[in-house]
Amino acid sequence: MADKLALPLLLPTPPPPKPFFQDHHHQKPTITPPPPPPPPPPPPPSPLNPLLQDLLPHHQNSNKNSPQTQNPQSPTHRTRRRIGKNGDPNKGKPWSHHHLSPQGQRILQTLIDPGFDISEIDDTLLKLFNSERIEDSELCALESVSLDVLGLIKGLGYHRKCELAMTVFDWVRNRNDWEVLLNGSAVAVIVTLLGKEGRVSAAASLVHNLHNDGFALDVYAYTSLITACSKNGRYREAVMVFKKMEEEGCKPTLITYNVILNVYGKMGMPWNKIIAVFEGMKSSGVAPDAYTYNTLITCCRRGSLYEEANGIFEEMKVAGFAPDKVTYNALLDVYGKSRRPKEAVEVLREMEVNGFSPSIVTYNSLISACARDGLLDEAMELKNQMVGKGIKPDVFTYTTLLSGFEKAGKDESAMRIFEEMRNAGCKPNICTFNALIKMHGNRGKFTEMMKIFEDVKACGCVPDIVTWNTLLAVFGQNGMDTEMSGVFRELKRAGFVAERDTFNTLISAYSRCGSFDQAMAVYKRMLDAGVTPDLSTYNAVLAALARGGLWEQSEKVLAEMKDGRCKPNELTYSSLLHAYANGKAIERMQALAEEIYSGAIEPHAVLLKTLVLVNSKSGLLMETERAFMELRLRGSCLDITTLNAMVSIYGRRQMIAKANEIMNFMRENGFTPTLTTYNSLMYMYSRSENYKKSEEILGNLLAKGIKPDVISYNTVIFAFCRNGQMREASRVFTEMIESGLIPDVITYNTFVGSYAARAMFVEAIDVVRYMIKHGCKPNHSTYNSIVDWYCKLDRRDEAIMFVNNLHKLDPHVSKDEKKLQEDDAPPKYESVALIIGVTGIVGNSLAEILPLTDTPGGPWKVYGLARRPRPSWNADHPIEYIQCDVSDTDETHSKLSNLQDVTHLFYVTWTSRSTEVENCEANGTMLRNVLNTVIPNAPNLQHICLQTGRKHYIGPFELLSKVQPHDPPFHEDLPRLDVPNFYHTLEDILYEEVKKKEGLTWSVHRPGVIFGFSPYSLMNMVGTLCVYASICKHEGVPMRFPGTLEAWEGYSDASDADLIAEHQIWAAVDPYAKNEAFNCSNGDVFKWKHLWKVLAEQFDVECGEFEVGSDLRLEEMMKGKGPVWETIVAEKELVSTKLEEIGGWWFVDLVLSGKGMLDSMNKSKEHGFFGFRNSKSSFISWIDRMKAYKIVP
Repeated sequence: MADKLALPLLLPTPPPPKPFFQDHHHQKPTITPPPPPPPPPPPPPSPLNPLLQDLLPHHQNSNKNSPQTQNPQSPTHRTRRRIGKNGDPNKGKPWSHHHLSPQGQRILQTLIDPGFDISEIDDTLLKLFNSERIEDSELCALESVSLDVLGLIKGLGYHRKCELAMTVFDWVRNRNDWEVLLNGSAVAVIVTLLGKEGRVSAAASLVHNLHNDGFALDVYAYTSLITACSKNGRYREAVMVFKKMEEEGCKPTLITYNVILNVYGKMGMPWNKIIAVFEGMKSSGVAPDAYTYNTLITCCRRGSLYEEANGIFEEMKVAGFAPDKVTYNALLDVYGKSRRPKEAVEVLREMEVNGFSPSIVTYNSLISACARDGLLDEAMELKNQMVGKGIKPDVFTYTTLLSGFEKAGKDESAMRIFEEMRNAGCKPNICTFNALIKMHGNRGKFTEMMKIFEDVKACGCVPDIVTWNTLLAVFGQNGMDTEMSGVFRELKRAGFVAERDTFNTLISAYSRCGSFDQAMAVYKRMLDAGVTPDLSTYNAVLAALARGGLWEQSEKVLAEMKDGRCKPNELTYSSLLHAYANGKAIERMQALAEEIYSGAIEPHAVLLKTLVLVNSKSGLLMETERAFMELRLRGSCLDITTLNAMVSIYGRRQMIAKANEIMNFMRENGFTPTLTTYNSLMYMYSRSENYKKSEEILGNLLAKGIKPDVISYNTVIFAFCRNGQMREASRVFTEMIESGLIPDVITYNTFVGSYAARAMFVEAIDVVRYMIKHGCKPNHSTYNSIVDWYCKLDRRDEAIMFVNNLHKLDPHVSKDEKKLQEDDAPPKYESVALIIGVTGIVGNSLAEILPLTDTPGGPWKVYGLARRPRPSWNADHPIEYIQCDVSDTDETHSKLSNLQDVTHLFYVTWTSRSTEVENCEANGTMLRNVLNTVIPNAPNLQHICLQTGRKHYIGPFELLSKVQPHDPPFHEDLPRLDVPNFYHTLEDILYEEVKKKEGLTWSVHRPGVIFGFSPYSLMNMVGTLCVYASICKHEGVPMRFPGTLEAWEGYSDASDADLIAEHQIWAAVDPYAKNEAFNCSNGDVFKWKHLWKVLAEQFDVECGEFEVGSDLRLEEMMKGKGPVWETIVAEKELVSTKLEEIGGWWFVDLVLSGKGMLDSMNKSKEHGFFGFRNSKSSFISWIDRMKAYKIVP
């Protein structure tokens, strides 16, 4: 995708703006005294207005005359005054006449008289040139008149007669001696008045014309225009005026610098540019004041620059300025927006120690800090504190809390805040409505969302740019690009100019719609418009790149940010994690995760939540649980998105008990489940024995007024199809169409695949005809499922006939055969795995993990071989199952010699004989049969993984009491024990056979006691203990510990089956792991006395303690329990199994009969494998798997 982009992904410096002052012919009036001014034409277009092409509303052309006396109608800006503030700093103060002459005072009184007739303006102002002044020298007289002119303009401004002040200014301006009568102060006052009226364009035109007429503009005139632009949100124009001022050699004052620093902060300018202005200010001899430092601290809010803010705070104190309430509130706000509520609270304490009482502003900033970080209980406590101190919550307080609860997914709490706000008599403002719009929109409740939008006007509010941006974001994240375009048109029609936040929203929205090129086009247009990217822009671009999995480009953008243009924050790294996950760069994702866990990158709650999300969608269970545990250990508040990720991965892993734990947590803590939550639950049940539960959940959705999506219906359809209930699936399909949803290719493919699997090919082809007729194009999976099932049922002739006649079924195939080959060809695999022992405890994990899209070395095609017919609990894995007894040389050659595409062999099987010498012979024969067949017949074979185990260090089971084992922890360089050991035999055969093929590499993997799932495994520790616990529960007896005190109290370790699979895949594809032997354990230790309690809790059975002096053995305790197990299987409707099949009593007795054994994982880590598992969590997860597949109750 990246090579098709029409613009560089590195963010360039925005193009320079057009010159503020342009050369225009301007005719200076020459009439003195002037006649009464005619009604003015409309104001000229401002030379400051940026041209954003079709993104911005076009302004009509108008005459380029001098400033007008009528108030122009501006379609793009509305004057905004801060609540509780008055625009006139002199309000409430008596007007001072000491700068006006007596004559000037009389003229002012005449002008402000309500009965004054504008037609008398000429006669009235001519009185300035009375006989008394003529007696003075001409120069003194003009200076006196100049002072009166300034005083009249000020006085009229004080009395809010801006139009009359402009008329006076124009009258003087049209005199021949106007350059003597008007000075920079008069220009500054009139520009200020125009700015207060929101007439920035008129003020700009005035200054522009004066400049063209050669009038010497001073610093006060420039500063007034900069201030006018700033107060009206015209920040880019303010910067242009400042630059023009410097070009003209006009030295800025302290006030000028303070205003422009504030402008830079509002624009979100990079910190280095803000500091450059500050340093330039000091180097020019202008000393900063307290306002300067407060402004700089405020500038740090947008980029979460809390370290920089603290640096300015300290510099301010060193410079001799004592922080005031404004300083503390600004610093507190920076920490709040940087998601550092603890530091914000520390600022509050220092503030109070220094004698400043917190105000409503202080508390609102603190509440915002806590709500932003998900600390909603703390935010509510702060609200209660402020009420206790007599400070009444305002609309900002309530809206902040409402937004916090909305973001956390606690809709009921959000609405309670809204009701409390109304009951308190606090009128909602547009920010409140924006939060409600976002809440309903994020839940997919578009009807309610648009009702709130209509309520905005009914309550006397006017939609602002945030309202429009929120609607853009909601429609964008739901892929509703048509609605999004309509909102943007309405935004422009309402007179709003697209500024940075709108561009950022559009970039994000288009990328969510999947329109990545459109998102980048908006970004380019933003740069062309002269809008400077800020942290939010970079993060929006990174989020867009992340959705496309473009991690290489994301790294380039991050590198540029680090070069100094913009400081990355937690959202930056969050997008990078998503880019790695979506781009299948799992190793890079895990490396970045380690930087976060280690503290190299601050482990912010946002990043820990992101790690939950990316690991969940990558199918990495233990990594997901690690991030979730870290999140809870740090006391961070959870949100609905994080909890949904946990439900999702537990659902995909069929860990029903775990998923229900999360659901219970959500209910107990006031979280409102979303459609995503319910979809995950439906998915979980659709793959389980209790598949009908998925339709129950769908019905509950409808009853709650939540509209299901295509995924919801597809999941329920799959549940019925998977279980052969095609009529029920068709009924759900009909309901789906009646609900207004359009079935997609996955819907139809589910039917096609299910019919084909049942040899109902006529029905399958009818579905294909139906989908084509209704505008849904089949893909390669549609046709492949039919062809594959023809072949699996040994009906190859019919498969060939189907392919040959495909053009009759789908006319588009013959019209564009090339496109068909590209789009509908079978998937191309990077690697092809052959698992020997696929129903074993590790083989089953390999079969589950290898086909995943994000597995390293993939996409993988997988063959799975086992001696028995394929069991039901292994049937969901997308592998080609081969039943074969590899101890039979002829059968092995017959079944495996045709697998010529194999690139990686995973040998994870073994067989047991009565003696170790027999084990060596039997297992050696099996391995030789496989290698002698696969190596010569698979020309692309690259690597062989051989699994042995801890017996490499302790000797065979039959000699444990006769051989002195190595002292743990065991490491790979320990020498072999001088006893027969079939693990040694397997390694020797492997080394011998690998030498026969050049370039073929190997790895040996030595796990300890394995925690995993396989009812067929001879050493199934977890499964055996589950059966034991189930029998104890059934008989109502305590679960006694069948082991020694050393096993009960000592430290042990274990090897998670999924971790072993990941370890082998890593060695298979990583060049640094070739031709080495590795231990493989979870990386932590445990005591059996602790896991014993866990086991008892999982089965709700009484937990026994270690019994001193007893010699309990499971093999003895379970004798004669076969009928008991049969009863349990029947009563609980479990999968039919025999007790002797799933109860490896001898193995559990062996493990628990001695002291714990520990392995070293240092070698794996040194070679680049950093996987680990929490053994307790691993133990519980495999118990859940046993329950999910109905092996145990």
